[in-house]
Amino acid sequence: MEPVLVSELLAPHGPPPVYRPVDVGGPAAWFDLLRRGALRAVTDEVSVPALRRVTPQVRARAIASRVPAGHVVCDASAVWVHCGGRPPARLDVARRAGTRRLASDSAEIGGVLVTTPVRTAVDVAARLETEQAVELLLALAAAGTDLAAVGRRLEGRARVVGRPAARVALDAARRLAAGGAGA
Repeated sequence: MEPVLVSELLAPHGPPPVYRPVDVGGPAAWFDLLRRGALRAVTDEVSVPALRRVTPQVRARAIASRVPAGHVVCDASAVWVHCGGRPPARLDVARRAGTRRLASDSAEIGGVLVTTPVRTAVDVAARLETEQAVELLLALAAAGTDLAAVGRRLEGRARVVGRPAARVALDAARRLAAGGAGA
């Protein structure tokens, strides 16, 4: 692949391209473009032009090559795709095949299947330690996820391993999102 021109990196039109070191002439050139401010890192291996917003689509495209076929990004990794912040140390994925409920709870973002924000919130509340779950639930709420809808979804699912812990995390996140009332 031909190295790209800096003027192409700065172009603010069209879908934001993502760049890896190989796309710009190797690791030294990539790090130089980061240092000079022409690129903004999305992950340790992927960047976008500095003038482009890092959107959920961009974050999903940044990890697309790491998502196995037939899998959906979930848990803390899905929170990162939806909300941003620090990229997760490991990529959380679930096998999609044969799981109709997961199929209805995922959407394509940037060419990658990702659990919806509400499903993601239920999953992190039920699966993660309370402190981490609350932090991620607050990030989802700040990005527009309705925590009341998350609670309804949690109670509406027939089987949720970790439901009691999820209730605790969700209640704490609701209180904090409401300004700490009762916390």
